[in-house]
Amino acid sequence: MLTDLNGRTIRDGNHIVYPVRAGSKLWLNRAIVLATSQGHLVVSRLDPPGTRTVTIRNLSTVAVVEAPTPTVAPTVAPTVAPTAETPHAV
Repeated sequence: MLTDLNGRTIRDGNHIVYPVRAGSKLWLNRAIVLATSQGHLVVSRLDPPGTRTVTIRNLSTVAVVEAPTPTVAPTVAPTVAPTAETPHAV
């Protein structure tokens, strides 16, 4: 059983973030876990999607995150014009 830096179990299909460094630049990459093995993960990067498969061996810097939920515009109840059956409809 593999765990992230917060002690959460890492499973196939989890969304994770892991740190990356190039020179003096440091950022977090987002990825989806494709497979878990003895002490390492195989992930597919999300930025940009599906561009690269990466093996992560240092799990002490990996964090499981929640998948983003799509934002849905609030629905507005339709207004009903008054009729003979519903004289007080709004």
